[in-house]
Amino acid sequence: MFAILGSLLFVTAYMRGRHSKHDFADRVRKPYPPELVIETVGQEDKRVFGPPFVTAGWIVVAVSCIVAAVEIVLLVLIIRI
Repeated sequence: MFAILGSLLFVTAYMRGRHSKHDFADRVRKPYPPELVIETVGQEDKRVFGPPFVTAGWIVVAVSCIVAAVEIVLLVLIIRI
């Protein structure tokens, strides 16, 4: 079960790595719509660094589901013994 959990987490991490294949400090090729850019105090007339930050919500859900499934399988295996 540990090997299965490790391999599933590896695949999930690989997919996440392929999904975020850019650095947040890269220059933006096309400007973002003004409603997506949140400026803070002291950031006026400054360079906007990279695309807007997007949280990894789907990766958290995927890892939670994988770990929950492995824990359920382990519980079933323990109860059957």
